[in-house]
Amino acid sequence: WVVGMHNIDTDVTNTADVGAFFEVNAADGNIDVSTGQSSVTTTDTLKDLVDNVFISIGIKILGTSKVEFYHNGILINTHTANMPTDALSPTFALTTTDSAADIMTVDWFRASRQESDSL
Repeated sequence: WVVGMHNIDTDVTNTADVGAFFEVNAADGNIDVSTGQSSVTTTDTLKDLVDNVFISIGIKILGTSKVEFYHNGILINTHTANMPTDALSPTFALTTTDSAADIMTVDWFRASRQESDSL
C-alpha cells in the first residue's frame, strides 16, 4: 500500500514519484518512507509491518525544507533532501500481486494547511 501526499498521477507506486509518503516494500514487508521531486527520491526503511495490527502514521510537510514522518505518534524520520514542490493531494492506494484480496481500513484521516513554517 501507499499512503501520503502525492502529485496527481495514475501510478503512485513509481519509485521516482513526487510527494511524501509511506509505502510497504513488497520484497520485505517493511514500511518505507519516501520524499521525491522530479526523478530523485529519498527512501528509508523504518518499521516492520504486522498483519491485522492497526497503526497510526503521520506526515508533516514543513514548506520545502523538511518532511517529518510519524509512526504511532512518534517522530521516526526527517527528510531534508528531494523535497516535493509540486501540488500534492492526499493519496491512498492498494497494490497486490497475490491471488488473495488485500484490504486497507482507514479509521480516520485529517489534512490541514499551515501558511507558514513558524507556529
